Amino acid sequence: MTPTRTLLLSTAVALTACGEAPPEADDAPGGAGPSYGYGYGDSDEDSDAATSTARADGLRQAGATGRLPEAVSGPAGGACHEQEPSKETPCADCGVGPASFADFQPASVVVGQPDALHGDAFGLQYVFRFPGSVLAHDGRLLVADGAASGVYVFDTVPSVQGALPDDVIGRDGLRGGTLPVGADALGTFVYGLSTDGERFAVADRGNARVLLYDEVPDGRVAASVVLGQDDFTSRAMGRSRSRVSGDLRGVHLAGDRLVVADFGNHRVLVWNTVPTESATLPDLVLGQADFDGGERNRGGAVGPDTLSGPTGVWTDGTRLAIADADNHRVLLWDQFPTEPGQPADRVVGQPDGTSSAPAVGATHLHAPYDVLFDGARLYVSDQFNHRVVSYDGWPAQDGPAATGVLGQSDLLHGAPDDADQDGVADAQPSAHTLNLPGMLTLDTGHL
Repeated sequence: MTPTRTLLLSTAVALTACGEAPPEADDAPGGAGPSYGYGYGDSDEDSDAATSTARADGLRQAGATGRLPEAVSGPAGGACHEQEPSKETPCADCGVGPASFADFQPASVVVGQPDALHGDAFGLQYVFRFPGSVLAHDGRLLVADGAASGVYVFDTVPSVQGALPDDVIGRDGLRGGTLPVGADALGTFVYGLSTDGERFAVADRGNARVLLYDEVPDGRVAASVVLGQDDFTSRAMGRSRSRVSGDLRGVHLAGDRLVVADFGNHRVLVWNTVPTESATLPDLVLGQADFDGGERNRGGAVGPDTLSGPTGVWTDGTRLAIADADNHRVLLWDQFPTEPGQPADRVVGQPDGTSSAPAVGATHLHAPYDVLFDGARLYVSDQFNHRVVSYDGWPAQDGPAATGVLGQSDLLHGAPDDADQDGVADAQPSAHTLNLPGMLTLDTGHL
């Protein structure tokens, strides 16, 4: 998921530039295609040298002839949505102007698979199996591999299919194994990555903690602060002010605040000042009445002050958005909350704050996973509708209608990998389609 569209697919990362059409394919879908031997397994001795190149570290990647799919039926790339000048204050933490995308726009680059037509999950020859989170920053791309420990670092945003990472954070090198729990280690299924331009935060789900670094790393370095644990070698899980569940999801740094989605405890934790010392306690909890609560929807009915499986979080230090996945909605606060369990000002994906039915359509969501705002549009990865939807501006009322969509040709379709838009999943993915999109990132007009 990099030129304008860094979208996490179920087993790959797709990148799309505004208005770009995919390059012509060098063979038809289902043809020989590029070599598969570009990951961490043994290389295929019969691989075509024209489509696979060896690196000094022994890995292989698709070469310049690695193909993108031919055009699929249905709306293609083409002109981007016209964007009116924003009346909103641009987001404080991204430093980019508003981006625009055509509905059903194809990705320009896929990372983690040899091309956009593949989606294998467990082949060891592939770089990614269930990518957890993605972050574009300062011309680099960071991707967490869910099924393996660590966060892969690309020194430049990939521009060719099947590009391999240059380094890895939290593991003993690209070909190395998992590290013992410590300041330089990361567990599996890292779902949250964030930077405010200087500091870097990781929701280290497998070790039930949040790690803070003084800057965005380019390889194996030690974190400077650990939260949710007393020290870097502990990994206790819990439900309190000092402990988190073993299922952290999104994390966001902005406006000197740190926001973390504690999915397993159905709450979001807030530090009003980014901690500089380990084991600093959070200042605020949302979704629960206090830090000791942890039941889904506070053990009762859904409301504007409850959460059920929060995943993605976004803030600019003033406004706040939370993807409340299991309630099939996104909650918005116009001013940053100051009271424990403070109710949201409005809801996206439902008609009001007490509804939670999943559906497909312009005003509905089904297990939204992440949310971000670029100053002009609100983007939501609508996971079980296999799409990313966008809304004009910061919504001013409950249940706003989406105005743009990626992964589907319109706002009425919701099947995975449905390139021909017949409502049934195809046998293979394509550059136009999505399958369980997850975390989003936006950087210099690239999503």
